[in-house]
Amino acid sequence: MKKVLTIALALFILVAAVFPFAVSADGELTAVYGTPKAIDGKSDDGWKNATSIAADKALWAPGEGFAMSVKIMYDDTNLYFLAEVTDPTVGTLEQETVGIADYWTRDTVQIYLDLGNEKTEGARDENDIRFDVNARGAFFPHMIRATAFIQHAVQITDNGYTVECAVDLGIYPEFKNEAGTVFGLDIWAGDAGADFAGRIGAVTLSGNTEVYRESNNLVPVKLGAKPAGTDGYKGLIVGTSLKKLGAAYTPSANAQGGHMDNIACVVDGLKGDYSAAVDEWSCSYTDELGQWIAVDFGGEYDVSTVVFWEGGHWDNGGWFASAPKIQAKVGDNWVDAKASITPSYPGNSFAEQGVTFEGYVFNLEKAVTCSAIRVIADSRANAGDDGVINSGHYSVSEIEVFGYKKGEAPVDEPDTPDTPDTPDTPDNPKPTGTAAIVVSIAALVSLAAVTVVAKKRH
Repeated sequence: MKKVLTIALALFILVAAVFPFAVSADGELTAVYGTPKAIDGKSDDGWKNATSIAADKALWAPGEGFAMSVKIMYDDTNLYFLAEVTDPTVGTLEQETVGIADYWTRDTVQIYLDLGNEKTEGARDENDIRFDVNARGAFFPHMIRATAFIQHAVQITDNGYTVECAVDLGIYPEFKNEAGTVFGLDIWAGDAGADFAGRIGAVTLSGNTEVYRESNNLVPVKLGAKPAGTDGYKGLIVGTSLKKLGAAYTPSANAQGGHMDNIACVVDGLKGDYSAAVDEWSCSYTDELGQWIAVDFGGEYDVSTVVFWEGGHWDNGGWFASAPKIQAKVGDNWVDAKASITPSYPGNSFAEQGVTFEGYVFNLEKAVTCSAIRVIADSRANAGDDGVINSGHYSVSEIEVFGYKKGEAPVDEPDTPDTPDTPDTPDNPKPTGTAAIVVSIAALVSLAAVTVVAKKRH
């Protein structure tokens, strides 16, 4: 009997090491290491090691049978969230469609993140992220749009719908993507009831109604054990923040006066805040080069990625009339730096530009050794919603620059950013990694049982 207990205890310890408990005694959740096969709104085999957690804190009066369970994972590039919603009254596309700012009134999953886990009270900060995904697939980000950094998909199911999301960790370069890191999280599922007149209730992880304006009541989530020999971050961002490498930023622009006086805010780390953005309205200009805003590094670095975060949009402008480009200061000269832009830059109207604080990622075709970069557009004309041209009016929240110390950029071209996708593998591949350990555990259990029975018979 003592040997049987010893074997059972050993197996328990092994299972606990491979599959950490989803909820600790103090209410802290665990995100297991893993990658979905695809971001398609389905709970595929990539999720099999993530424990399902009931989001059972009800607010107001959700309908009968309304419920949600969530799963959380991470890998070197993304945080992953899977919300499986039981909702007997999911609406049609027409019923679930409202103005973009009002999706919270319909059947919608809302995700709140505090990536720095500062638990700020009465406010939100630069690493707080919130976005909504509607039951019919509509996406609405709050604070920062971050279209380039957030993948999402929805599947309607027999008893409701499933929302699956991936958040590229390049959105907050300070995040330490390693076992033991803790971030704040809440996930809501709102219920619009059967008549879709507005939200009647919700189920959540935290049960707190104030998470929309502060992060001190979010649920802590700890990153679980990470396997040895992983590939490292391979998302949108190429390189390290130049701030981390010691760059001393000095911003400048050819627009002077007006709302550009607070230009230092474009390198303060805050994005998604009107008080930390500049606006080129009623300004004079130092040259005839169009519109540009620059960041000097105080030295030379190998630059590979620039992220340009817009500020506000209004019906009379707030954006560039044409897609901006990146120029680098090489020696004493400004040169064009060939780069891709994600997402693509919209058309010249309020309707096409959409909501405020979008982030545009410029990945340079090849790292450039330079002492400064600037975002520049050819024209000073911006169109309002009525089609009337308004001159000199764009808004900037933040400019982030990534790369390497001078001379340390990789010689080869950067890898294409990883995107989870369905691999061309057989339906029943040979188990490897954690799956292989599971098989081994099963084999150990069987062997232990056989050994015990054999000893009894003797």
